[in-house]
Amino acid sequence: MRKRPRQNFKKLFKGCDADSIDLFEQIFQWKPTNRINAEQVFNHPFFSELFHEEDRQDPNYMPPLDFDFEALDLPAKDFKKLFYNEIQMHHD
Repeated sequence: MRKRPRQNFKKLFKGCDADSIDLFEQIFQWKPTNRINAEQVFNHPFFSELFHEEDRQDPNYMPPLDFDFEALDLPAKDFKKLFYNEIQMHHD
């Protein structure tokens, strides 16, 4: 693949603010080692209004699992209904 000149994001994305242009420039790097990583993306000023440090969870945190349903003695049709209801809780 032949080398092409770098695009000027300010001209390409007219009307975008400086933070978004800066983020684009850091994400869209040809060489992977030069790209911004996910942690750096979340800490970028572009996301400052959307991301708050107090909302961040410990990456090693895992909520306790609930296996109480294993103790239930229900017919298969009732288990199917429970599974369906559980799925609906996570999907609109």
